[in-house]
This record gives sequence, structure tokens and C-alpha cells, in this order.
Amino acid sequence: MKNIIPVGLLVTKVPFFEPSEPQNFPEDLEKAVYIGKTQKYREPVFYERKNLINPHIAILGTSGSGKTNLMLNLIMKFSTIAGKRIVIIDWSGEYAAIAHALAIPKFEQKTGLSGLGSTYLDLSKLEKGAKLPTATLLLSMVLDCMGPTSSMDMSVFVDEVWHFLADQGTGPQISRIFREGRKYGIGIIAATQLLGDVNNEITYNAGTIFIFKIYGTDNINSLRSSMLLEENELLALPELDRGSCYCIMLSVGGKVKKAIIKRIQKFEIGFCTLKCDSMEYTITKRSIIEAAEYVFGKEISGKLDFLIESELRSISIEKIIKMLVENGSTREKVVYFMRKLGIKDIVIAASIKHALQKTGA
Repeated sequence: MKNIIPVGLLVTKVPFFEPSEPQNFPEDLEKAVYIGKTQKYREPVFYERKNLINPHIAILGTSGSGKTNLMLNLIMKFSTIAGKRIVIIDWSGEYAAIAHALAIPKFEQKTGLSGLGSTYLDLSKLEKGAKLPTATLLLSMVLDCMGPTSSMDMSVFVDEVWHFLADQGTGPQISRIFREGRKYGIGIIAATQLLGDVNNEITYNAGTIFIFKIYGTDNINSLRSSMLLEENELLALPELDRGSCYCIMLSVGGKVKKAIIKRIQKFEIGFCTLKCDSMEYTITKRSIIEAAEYVFGKEISGKLDFLIESELRSISIEKIIKMLVENGSTREKVVYFMRKLGIKDIVIAASIKHALQKTGA
């Protein structure tokens, strides 16, 4: 039987991280996730995978406490890391918008995970009897990636994990990822509001744990048995503000860092509205700028970024095309760029016509 590192036992009686001196920023900000600032000294706290004993994250807290906001931030940041696969198992459909915005493909049973890369499973769209079997199938594909020669960078997000842990199919699968996923570059990020169904194996094998506001004797007792918090900290849980949480991180070498986060970083997906007559397209700014850099280069994408911000992220397609033409872009490149954003050809044609009339080109 494999030894389970009892994170909960290690962190008990460790003082919370409230430094009076400024802390070092991450060496690689591109791969670090800013979580928030500590309650007392307002020092920044970052999630840095390379400094932690494993990539697994447990997010605990009642409904409305801030769990979803943190999950959204992690999904958004992880999606920017080159080569990382994002797998989202969404019980209630809360993550459909971000999956769509990030162009994460919907899960299809006929396609293996290796062919999909990242994938999004919206269980809210399925009949009750199909939810857990479908999740079991997807998790089995994740487990298939844990072969003797496998090495990848994958993050599996599971919302309301309590639904899955009691199931004979998904429960053992999730537990196995928590126990063994690190060896294969697979991390699991699990959020739940019902702690009574979360076994200690989950909290013991999570390298990072966030604990938001929690009510109820059963939930408090579940945390008490895990020994993650001391008694006075447990009693303070119902009084935490929305977005505030305890953060416990186990670093490589066994060093434990505990922090009280005043407020988790607010999630902003950064949508922009592109307009043409009565039609509007809602697209993430990141998608627009990345497409512009790919088609036109950094200089023009930078000018487009400035233009979008000056228009408060609500801008006519015609104005964008006018700027592109004035900066030497060809009609072919403009059409290609607009198509990459999902703009219909009839809208592109009308916008180009009006833009060229105004530029005299």
C-alpha cells in the first residue's frame, strides 16, 4: 500500500503566514497564479506549481463563498500555459461560458482524450442517469494517460466533487488521481460545499487547500477530523467574509505555508463587443489580440489593443478594419483575421466596404 502524505497532520499548529516584510515575487510570473493578499499585511500570495509537493488543489466552502471565482481564475490562468491540457467536469453548467470563451472543445465519447487535448463536460445537459457514467468514461480516459512512460501537463477541474466521491465509478477514479497523478504530470482541482462526503484521502493528498466560509456542524466536524485547522480557526469559519479564505500550501521539502487571504482576486474574463449595424459579437479580448498578433504581428496587435481599450471594449468592426487598412494590412489578411474571430462573411464584406469608403482606399 502506498504511503499517503498526511498534509493535515503536518500543518497543525503552523502559524499563519503574515509577513511584515515584502515577499519575493515568483520567478516565472507567466506560470504563477495570483490568488490575493494576506489579511493583515496585504502581502501577495501566488500559486506556483513548481514549488509545491504536488499540483492537486482542494477548494472547500459553502455556496456563494468564493469557490467558483477561484476556480474560474485558475482555469483562465492555466489555459495560458503552453502545452497544458484543461479538463473540466462541470456538474451544474457554471463553467460553460469560460469553456466557450477559451474554445475548449466539448467532450465527445467517441473521441479519445489524446485526440481532444483539452475538453469540457457539461453534466447539466445530461439526464440524471447519464451524468455519472459519462463522467466515469472521461475520467477513465484521464487515467489511461497515467501510463508507465506518460508525462504531460494536465489539470482536471471537478466542481462539486461530493457528487462523484460516493459513486463506485468516479469515486475511486478521483481518489487515484489525487494519489498518483503527480507522477504523470496530472493535477486535480476539486471544489465542494459538502465536506461530509470528502474523505481525508483527498485533503491529505492535496498540495494546496483553500477553505472559505463554512457552516454546519457536520462540515466543521469533517474539517476538525482532517486536522487542517486549529479549534479557534474552525470556529471562525462561519464568520469569514465572501471571498476570504484560509490557504494552506505544502512546499517541496515539506515546508508548510498558511495564509489568511483577505479577498480572492476577482475573476474577469475580459469580453469585448464587436458591432456591425444591429449585429454584435461578444469575444474575449485575449482571443482578438492573439489572432491579430498571429495575422498582423505584434506592432499592429498592440495598436488594436489600444484602440479597443480607448473604445471601452465596445467597438465597431468597421473601425477596426479602418485602423488595419491604415496600417498597411491587405484585404486578404483582414478577411482572414475576421474569420478567425468567427465574424460572418456578409458582415465582413459590409464592414470592409464602409471602411474603405472612409479611408478612400
